[in-house]
Amino acid sequence: MQDSVIKIDLTNITTCELHRELLKREGVQSCFLGPEDKLFQVVRGPAWVIVNRD
Repeated sequence: MQDSVIKIDLTNITTCELHRELLKREGVQSCFLGPEDKLFQVVRGPAWVIVNRD
């Protein structure tokens, strides 16, 4: 049996919309930093780190 893959074009989805949707997902954490804030964090993998400056 062959797995079917559905491809969705996300190019017209704004970064803000993608970000909001990701935040709803299990295992996703967020932390807002202001312009003068700094963050030093230890992350045990596996993990993806995404910086969204939009």
